[in-house]
Amino acid sequence: MKVINNALVTIKKLIKELSALEKQLTTQGCINAYIHFKTGTNKMYLLEPVVAGKRKFHYVGVDPEKQQAARDHVQRFKQREQVRAAIAQYEYEYRELADSLQLLKDQALHCARQVGIDLKALAV
Repeated sequence: MKVINNALVTIKKLIKELSALEKQLTTQGCINAYIHFKTGTNKMYLLEPVVAGKRKFHYVGVDPEKQQAARDHVQRFKQREQVRAAIAQYEYEYRELADSLQLLKDQALHCARQVGIDLKALAV
């Protein structure tokens, strides 16, 4: 059971670290958009996903620094989505392990009672 407790502590730590990274990415700026260049030009646009039949777009322009900043916003959004997926997975694994540990404890208490051992007195 100590192994499971250690795993729970490790998972909780990972969740905390990933949550801090998610917050950092959000603070730096993220946008869910597709990068598009107007045909035959160097004019960059960011196209957001269609919502209620309409699509927002943001004109970035031709300035290389602004284009790089826009690319960075899009990349951070993708990274943040990966971090969020990892957090959700770790939270699921944490709940599963915690439930398994509780089940093991309950089964141990039940078995001990059947044979007349007081596990609580043994500090288990």
